[in-house]
Amino acid sequence: MDGSSAEAAAHRYQSLFSDVAGISSRELLEDSLLPSSTPTTSSTRSTIQPKWRFHGHNVLLVDVRTDSERDVSMISGAVSLDEFKTNILSSLESRVESDSDSALPDMIVTYCTIGFRSGMEARNLIHEYPTIFAGWENDDNSAQEEGRTSITKVGNLDGIIPFALLSTWA
Repeated sequence: MDGSSAEAAAHRYQSLFSDVAGISSRELLEDSLLPSSTPTTSSTRSTIQPKWRFHGHNVLLVDVRTDSERDVSMISGAVSLDEFKTNILSSLESRVESDSDSALPDMIVTYCTIGFRSGMEARNLIHEYPTIFAGWENDDNSAQEEGRTSITKVGNLDGIIPFALLSTWA
């Protein structure tokens, strides 16, 4: 499977989740190669340090694949879904209540092999935790009007296959 075939298949799956932003591996790689506009210092360092950037957002990648799939490969800086739900979700909930940790990611991007399972999980996050997460169509102004001081966007990466094929060229 070449890069364009993998991207086309992933975009087909992403289109099934209209309430979740479809994130292309190509754009994620391009945006993350740009210098960060917010340098990390020891005073802003968090235990959750996003490695990726997308359209100005600090992105945390969440791998929703099985343990055996992750044993084969995992995107650098990503966390498993279990680790995310066990260790990171509570920090995001606290941030909504107190707006305390700006070093936390302001965008969560789920991924799997080619985008279907991660689309399902992204949609679940938006629906199960509406005070924390929003789809791409919601903006920060609507969150503030609803009394929330911060919001975490949720997106769905086009999959590890397009990412792997494209990252070999980055």
